[in-house]
Amino acid sequence: MSRLVVAGLIIGMACAVCHPAFAQGNDIGRTTERTLRDATDTLRNIRGRIEDTTRAPKPDGASVHEQRAVEDALNDFLREGARAATSIYGLESKAIYGGDDRKNYGHSRTTPNQRRAADATAALVNAANVLARADGQFYDLPGGNVLDGPSGRGLCTPKQAESLKEPEEPFWDEPNPAFCSGFKVGRNLIATAGHCIRDQESCNNTRFVFGFYKTNDKPQPEQGIAAKNVYKCEKIVGGELEPGIGSDWRIVQVDREIDAPQVTIRASSSPPINVGEGVTVIGYPLGLPVKIADGAAVRSLNAKRGFFVANLDTYQGNSGSAVFNTARLSQGELLIEGILVRGENDFKINSPCFISKRCPIDGCRGEDVTLANRLEKALKP
Repeated sequence: MSRLVVAGLIIGMACAVCHPAFAQGNDIGRTTERTLRDATDTLRNIRGRIEDTTRAPKPDGASVHEQRAVEDALNDFLREGARAATSIYGLESKAIYGGDDRKNYGHSRTTPNQRRAADATAALVNAANVLARADGQFYDLPGGNVLDGPSGRGLCTPKQAESLKEPEEPFWDEPNPAFCSGFKVGRNLIATAGHCIRDQESCNNTRFVFGFYKTNDKPQPEQGIAAKNVYKCEKIVGGELEPGIGSDWRIVQVDREIDAPQVTIRASSSPPINVGEGVTVIGYPLGLPVKIADGAAVRSLNAKRGFFVANLDTYQGNSGSAVFNTARLSQGELLIEGILVRGENDFKINSPCFISKRCPIDGCRGEDVTLANRLEKALKP
């Protein structure tokens, strides 16, 4: 998609936000917030429809960051909308709820059960960025942490965060080659969000990388990935996609049997998860090595639309992440309650680098999770 088209989208939505009707109503605060949420969902829908263009293979020598040009422009679009809303109405959306619960695979607080659950997950990477070594036994992924290709900006370094009087970004120096997350649901089947793999062309251009995590013994997780941990997307088995409003999931078949733990899907015959129950998300926020984030709970349930809302610490790149039942995970059961599909904007604005937005534990919009039982029909023999 050309920059001209993206610019047209920006102008069009900016006009919609500035329209006098935007501020009408007896309760301007609530009306404005609802309108902003609707606008954000619309923008995410637009982005979802064109984000596959960023995954198409590029000529040799093209960097992973150059391939994100369209997504960078759309994220700028979202940030500009947030800037206008904050300036006019004092509103600001956030992505971290309470303290930042994300932790690495090798962190001292990561439990053996959480590591086993992480082993069931995969990073979705553009096929053009999975580079085979000469021996064919190992692959390398792009290094570096860049979120905005044109400017070369990434997460704030400790020095930048200090100068901005902001909390330090804990993973500022880690690579971010992935674009979405997924997890094993069958012998050769992987589940992810519907907007991550929209059609067969997207499938053809995607590789699933298991074992992409950071530990003291593996400080550069993007290098030397065993070929046995990389799988090719073969075909779409099933899915639904209602961007911004409801169910959003995909199941795909890969080229061979997956050597990884398999999760259990909560069946529709079982009672759904309750509001207040604890959930843990495991995925690849911002394309980083796998992160485990617990300490979250279900806020609301919309069974008719097929999703629930939770205060999970997630980012772009977490789409398709496995959302586990925390209590059952602590007992060693890999019970999936849903798939992380959408949520708040990720970052604060007006910074020389990217700083995470933060919310009170019970504040802001929350993150949407497609109910796991929606996957049942695609998993039946």
